Amino acid sequence: MKKSILFGLIISILLCGMVSAEPAKKLLILDSQGGEPYDPARIAMIQELETQGFVAGRNIEINRFNAQNREGLAKRILMDEADKGYDLFFINGTVANKSAYKFGYNNPKYKFVFCSITDPVGVGLVDKLNAPTNSNFTGISYPVSVETRLRFLKEALPDAKKVGLIYADMPQSHSYIVWLKEALKKPEFNDLEIIYREITFVEGDKGHLRMAKLAKSHVIELDAVVDVFLTPSDQFGTKKSFAQVVSDNSNKPLMGLSEKEIKENWGAHFGVYMVQSLSGKQAGKMIVRLLKGESIKTIIPTNPSGEYGINMKRSKAIGLKYPESVLKKAGQNIFY
Repeated sequence: MKKSILFGLIISILLCGMVSAEPAKKLLILDSQGGEPYDPARIAMIQELETQGFVAGRNIEINRFNAQNREGLAKRILMDEADKGYDLFFINGTVANKSAYKFGYNNPKYKFVFCSITDPVGVGLVDKLNAPTNSNFTGISYPVSVETRLRFLKEALPDAKKVGLIYADMPQSHSYIVWLKEALKKPEFNDLEIIYREITFVEGDKGHLRMAKLAKSHVIELDAVVDVFLTPSDQFGTKKSFAQVVSDNSNKPLMGLSEKEIKENWGAHFGVYMVQSLSGKQAGKMIVRLLKGESIKTIIPTNPSGEYGINMKRSKAIGLKYPESVLKKAGQNIFY
């Protein structure tokens, strides 16, 4: 009798273990390239997964790939990994997301969370932000709104009228320019003039160094014309080489688009920027919800909120003085 009871208990325990033990989840990460802004977003996303109980090597398998800013390579990676049982794809950057769109848009086999992409609507991933997704994509876009950026520019530099924007020939830059031109039609911005200069986009992890050389002549030309430069919303603008080529060849202020441009003395004087670690954390929360079985239709694609920052050392070096309201907005993000 005791043996039969013991045998029954053992069988029950084994059955319970079989029922409760779930197979590990599987996540593919595809970065457009290494470095800013992709690394901090990806790292924060993985940390958020761990915080919520999804730990690599324990209950989730995470495979990461780098597209080296090449759409063709991104496409090959996705095709090679297509049938390997991934529960979810984390697509980090515009180039990677363009390939993901061509690879799996509205294919019910796949679900995607995007991050670090300038224009998910323009690429076609979703119809609009801050509304339920119409597709198998959701996520966090890259830039703060152009209106937020222009308002801070006018507040920080009330006398600035002419703005220089040197950008790479990339889809995200073209989308951003469309937004800027639409914003300039509004009465609050109609006293601003933006002077655009385009450079050739150079592929590869070190393409930004070549683009910096191409941008130099435009910086020198515009230095005598504009009151302020804007960092472009593209891969070139995310690299230190852009801020450096402006600061090395101009005495005009640079309004940055990333925290490092301002905080780590890359070359920007002030700016309003997204914090990629916060975007990555938000993307991680979305991924957890999807891994737990929630419908992608309930997870709203959105854009990040911005933070204001000032590099006071650089600003003082060229004689910039900011209104009290600007200093208050920057708060603890005033760097020396």
